[in-house]
Amino acid sequence: MNIIMNEDTNKNKIELYNKNNFVHAVFLILTIKEIENNRFYLFIQKLKKFKPSKSILIPLYIFTDKLIDKTSIEKINTILTHFNINKFFSKIEIVNNNISDINNIYVPNKIENIPIFGTSSGPNLHFLKTINFELSKYKNILLLETDCFFISNYWLDYFNISIKKKTFWIYGSKYYGDSHFDDYTKQHINGVAIYNRCEDFMKFIDFVFFYIKTNILLKNEHIINYDIAINNVIDLFNKRKLLFDSGTILNISLEKDINIRNYTNIKKYTLLVHQKYF
Repeated sequence: MNIIMNEDTNKNKIELYNKNNFVHAVFLILTIKEIENNRFYLFIQKLKKFKPSKSILIPLYIFTDKLIDKTSIEKINTILTHFNINKFFSKIEIVNNNISDINNIYVPNKIENIPIFGTSSGPNLHFLKTINFELSKYKNILLLETDCFFISNYWLDYFNISIKKKTFWIYGSKYYGDSHFDDYTKQHINGVAIYNRCEDFMKFIDFVFFYIKTNILLKNEHIINYDIAINNVIDLFNKRKLLFDSGTILNISLEKDINIRNYTNIKKYTLLVHQKYF
């Protein structure tokens, strides 16, 4: 693991780890391909535009799907330094999720040799390894992907206010774009969200991946994305009330939604948008 420490220390800032219902860390899911095709660059460029908090510093962890070489590490460091992102976080660390090549795939169509977690095994394992990282240290985490961006300053402060008195497992967004789904699928909460990684939730995630593996092995399906699987099994636990379609996170993440711009008309208090932008 390569560690990039924040050298721009502001002693008026505080680190927030022990407060129960606050966001304790930001987790960014990143692939090597997204470093190479400049999606990471564009993500950081957009991240720079809006200050997370008036008074709080929390860590940013960048999770790569596989071991990155020296050139990629240097590229990440150069981008972070160029946009002076270190000043926004208490520290920045790169974590290697070490997904094997045979499992690190995303193929919508059925293939001959299907991995144990289906043809979306890459994103599924990326999520599973990420969501299990440092459970005892960071209870609530904000999970981001590179096609996310903020549209307001102090988004961390507003998130903390929003979840302070809520009992939740996932605080995210249903789909609000222009593609058409059945009502059941449309109600699922997208993976970009705040997660309360309490013991019961993590046991639930274990069952979600057992469900995915079982359905793949029985050849009921060849592809099951983890966020769809969560929606499929949540009612078995009678916990749908713990999945929140928040007023501050907006999911319009399909290709058809690329030209949508009226974010606050869709959700008045939007802070974070999940949208393809190239």
